[in-house]
Amino acid sequence: MNTIAQRIFDQREASLRPPLGVVPPGAVSLALGEPDFAPPQAVIDASLKAIQHGRTNYTDQHGIAELRDALLAALPARPSDWDKNNIVVTHGATAGLGALFFALIEPGDKVVIPQPAYSLYADQVVLAGGTVEFVPMGTDLHFDFEKLAVALKGAKMVVFSNPSNPNGIVHTRAELEKLAELLDGTETLVVSDEAYSALTYTEEKFTSALEVEGLQERTLYVQTFSKKYCMTGFRVGYVAGDKDLIAAIAQMHRTF
Repeated sequence: MNTIAQRIFDQREASLRPPLGVVPPGAVSLALGEPDFAPPQAVIDASLKAIQHGRTNYTDQHGIAELRDALLAALPARPSDWDKNNIVVTHGATAGLGALFFALIEPGDKVVIPQPAYSLYADQVVLAGGTVEFVPMGTDLHFDFEKLAVALKGAKMVVFSNPSNPNGIVHTRAELEKLAELLDGTETLVVSDEAYSALTYTEEKFTSALEVEGLQERTLYVQTFSKKYCMTGFRVGYVAGDKDLIAAIAQMHRTF
């Protein structure tokens, strides 16, 4: 008797994510975003101090209040009425994305993913019951707005990383403003995974989706400590956005 849930077979069939194996000698693995530096000494010292002072217990299920206040202050931009309840701290960005999709996607909802993309997005959307519509990037690896305009009709959300994982490009302010124009008058949510925002090397200053007026209110901003601070094993991330959506994401995250 087969006791494996059908959603696992659906996910396997739809997934573009290869299984991770042992890296052969002489090869360089591009599978995991693992920075090649140590966490800042201040992080190490603070972690040790917290352990020594017994701060190893359960916290507020949205995350430690002082941490959320600090994260709120550090956001690239935000509506004036946001407070710490517009942020939920998660088990890395991965669990934040998973909680987000499971909390907000209904079976059959269309989710647009510009491709190539981080393969985890589609895997989680399928597990949540959504339908993925991939949209190829242009030849310059930036958004193809003609194709996006068609795909976004009736979409529940559009998901992308900026800077892009895996192609490495940085979506410009002009691109994000164009995306805002396409979405104007719709209910489509924007999921902007900005895990690599501290690791950019372009002449133009990096622009977050939260800094674009037409995207700010509809954006769920996904971030992690893993890349900027080389804290991949700490599994600390967070999601910021509309307070009601964050409350739903926090509720789902409690089950993970």
